Amino acid sequence: MHPFRLGATVLLLAGATVPAWALDAPLAADTTVNASLPANNFGALPTINVGGGAAGLLRFDLGMLPAGTSAAKLAKATLVLYVNRVGSPGAIDLRTLYGPWTEGSVTASSLPPHGLIYLSQPVPAAGNYMSVDVTLQVKNWISNPASNFGLLIAPAAAAPGTVAFFDSK
Repeated sequence: MHPFRLGATVLLLAGATVPAWALDAPLAADTTVNASLPANNFGALPTINVGGGAAGLLRFDLGMLPAGTSAAKLAKATLVLYVNRVGSPGAIDLRTLYGPWTEGSVTASSLPPHGLIYLSQPVPAAGNYMSVDVTLQVKNWISNPASNFGLLIAPAAAAPGTVAFFDSK
């Protein structure tokens, strides 16, 4: 299985040198919700399903960042997804989630509110990784840790027929 990864490069200023560290933020929770089965929980699935009424939820643990890390010290954060299978080519949208959820209990009926489209990105062919720049969102989470409810992955508004399966943790 190829896990999701959120790599954050953090610049820590020390005197005249500027060291850069690459860190992986562990995935704290992931699941799929499906509007066709609004009361079902899919937290145990080995994939995050997107499309055909399904959307994926991801939340990362930023507690591994060094003490004192501020948003200003974050140079870049990248979400890396492994595309397990593509049912219908297209693109995905990432949206910011604005409420709590748990992997073992969230359903389409209890899906927390989510924001406007964070960004849209084409899905590559199965067997490939895709990298998504999520720097601005991670900076927001660093500045306000209580707002880290994660991201929603859905078919892009411009490509609603997209169906893709990403490996889960």
